[in-house]
Amino acid sequence: MPQIDCKGLSQEVLQALLKDQNAVLVIEKESSLGIISMMTFTLTGLAGVPETPVIYGQAGLVLAGAFIGLLISIWVVNSLKVSRHV
Repeated sequence: MPQIDCKGLSQEVLQALLKDQNAVLVIEKESSLGIISMMTFTLTGLAGVPETPVIYGQAGLVLAGAFIGLLISIWVVNSLKVSRHV
């Protein structure tokens, strides 16, 4: 945005300058499509294709699911035994 020395300018000239700057601001805001103007992006290089599939944490999730399933099945079996004896 250009800086303008406002000393000695009339009110009409100042209003015209502000109107022009407002029009430029509106055009720039519309062309940015909502991206913040202070953000900068740099393409440093293309991403490489992984040679093996990567799913981080899947083994832990499978182990946790198996353990929870084991606990639930033990609880169900014990609750069935208790209900038969009563």
